[in-house]
Amino acid sequence: MNLITVNAGQLALQGTLDMDSVATIQPLLLQAMQGGQLNLDLAAVDKADAAALAMLLGALRQQQQRGGELRLQHLPASLVSQARLYGVADLLGVQGNAS
Repeated sequence: MNLITVNAGQLALQGTLDMDSVATIQPLLLQAMQGGQLNLDLAAVDKADAAALAMLLGALRQQQQRGGELRLQHLPASLVSQARLYGVADLLGVQGNAS
């Protein structure tokens, strides 16, 4: 799992985002968030579990507490399904109804 700074205000995650990798990536992500507008692209995440969902919800909350906004882009289908299952899809910015 890698966290990449694409440019100012744009980060990207690549690889598998699971319980093991979240422990490494979460502190890096939280450190990179300084408030303001931030986009996080998950297009290159090939696998994600419930730990990933919890990490993203925490990151959204922290960015809001810092007076900013975190926009999640290209969420993997597995995360969208989990978010809908747990009733937090709206918090992640997922549009539409559960299938």
